[in-house]
Amino acid sequence: MSDYDVIKVRATGLKLSGLLWSHYRRRIVGAVEAVLVSNPGLSAFVELPLGAEIKVPVASSFAAAEQITAVRIFD
Repeated sequence: MSDYDVIKVRATGLKLSGLLWSHYRRRIVGAVEAVLVSNPGLSAFVELPLGAEIKVPVASSFAAAEQITAVRIFD
């Protein structure tokens, strides 16, 4: 099993943080930095290029303590 997933950018105007939010469905501390390390040159783009293939770490590769989950205060 691979430690990475590959995501193809299918929309224009997408930023890396938005792509990761869509992929993981939560904010994970260090995810943006990990993706930038695994994809040299990606930091040159404000918006991700359409059709680009981005290598992202699988969610289980991050420590559970680093994951932030939304908490509902009001019903």
